[in-house]
Amino acid sequence: MEYPEIIKEITDKLTGEKEEDLKYLSGQADKYRDHEYGFEILRAIGRIIIINTLLPDEEMSKLANVFKNEALHIDVILNEARKKLEEHNLEEAERMILRILPDENLYAPDKVSEYYDFRNFLERAFYVAKYKPSKEIRQVPISYNEVFMLYAYLLVEKEDYENAIRIIDLGIKRNPLHIDLLFEKASIYRGLKKYDQSFQISLDCFDKAYRRVNIARCYRDFGYYFIENKKWEAAIPCYLLSDNWVKTDMAKNELFYITQQTQKVIDQKYFADHFEEILEKHQIPLCPNPLWIHIADYLGEKACADHQFEEAKFCYHVAYELTGDDSYHEKILKMNDELV
Repeated sequence: MEYPEIIKEITDKLTGEKEEDLKYLSGQADKYRDHEYGFEILRAIGRIIIINTLLPDEEMSKLANVFKNEALHIDVILNEARKKLEEHNLEEAERMILRILPDENLYAPDKVSEYYDFRNFLERAFYVAKYKPSKEIRQVPISYNEVFMLYAYLLVEKEDYENAIRIIDLGIKRNPLHIDLLFEKASIYRGLKKYDQSFQISLDCFDKAYRRVNIARCYRDFGYYFIENKKWEAAIPCYLLSDNWVKTDMAKNELFYITQQTQKVIDQKYFADHFEEILEKHQIPLCPNPLWIHIADYLGEKACADHQFEEAKFCYHVAYELTGDDSYHEKILKMNDELV
């Protein structure tokens, strides 16, 4: 039998009696230990035990505490490392981070499953819809997103760019939608004056951006690329669009810099009328990836129907940010009422 049939057969024979099922699963683990898919089957049996809470209450509580304590431990070390970074004590900060940096093979994929560190269920749904993975996608029990982010930042501070990119790539491997790591990688390449590589990463960021602040940053990064190439007409609408998504001093300062370099006042009406034409010419996307909107809308409606109002509110908030559609704002207000 193939893996799916084996797991189906195992789960079909569960009785609902904890003690009996635990004994049965232990026997199945022994039976398939040397099977071609033995490693994957043992992992699946472990998940069945946890999901069905088949261990005695005391053991389940211990297991939950292990994950909880490990997550708390990571948070404490990260906070201490951040303080050392603020003090510019890079050596001590790095020593702390290395204590919690996961092994590269932790949560390695197996023949059946891939393990990811998505920050929320929306990211997971987007990944599945866009990339259509052939294996099962599973969420890791402990997140290391912030560990990779802080260590990459520290290595940049040390000007160890090669290792910073290596750590970023490890983090992206665990969460391909970790946009902050992608932004950091683009920033490193800009600092190294590898503008074309930085630009390609910025395009990837835009495809994966589902919050206004990140979309605004993408447009600023596009603008930076065009400034470095002295393509002023392409840079201007990027900064104007960035400011349209989220107003920042950074965009305003860059627009002022352009007026100084060109000795021309920016004709905002001209760019409002022609920004689509200009950006299309330079292959800059005009709006967020619509897949985010479709997924947020679908999952929001599903969560609402299932009375999962906090999750529904999150989805509607994302959809509202991306579209400005007042109907989503009304749904957010309804979710607030449900959550009172």
